Amino acid sequence: MWHEDGLTFKEIANFRGRAAAINEQTVLEYILEAAREGCEMNWTRFCEETDLTRETFLSIQNAVSKVGREKLKPIKNELPEEVSYGQIKAYLMMQEAGVSAEVFSSNSAKSHNGDECLSEISEILTLLFHLTCKEMTT
Repeated sequence: MWHEDGLTFKEIANFRGRAAAINEQTVLEYILEAAREGCEMNWTRFCEETDLTRETFLSIQNAVSKVGREKLKPIKNELPEEVSYGQIKAYLMMQEAGVSAEVFSSNSAKSHNGDECLSEISEILTLLFHLTCKEMTT
């Protein structure tokens, strides 16, 4: 649902076909488990949804180098309060998968993808305009 249908964690958690909503953290856990099992993963999108920025990634990396990766609580204690356990788990999974801080552009991943998206939308609108004009002349 997340990868194939492009649904957000929140949309999956509140999916209508489910008897009861589930916690967004549970969705995040399922997605991380799927990645652990080898499912294809869009790490840039994942980082956007979890608000895992390059700075947070590097902060977690630094904390892990100090206290190790065996337990989450010591890592969390080394980090600013706003860093979530979900972000720590995401970082650890990304490390297992061999994903580095290079997944982030020099700017934020969100603004980079926004620029790409605007460019694609512009190309699509231009194409539609040309197709519409062509149909009107024939």
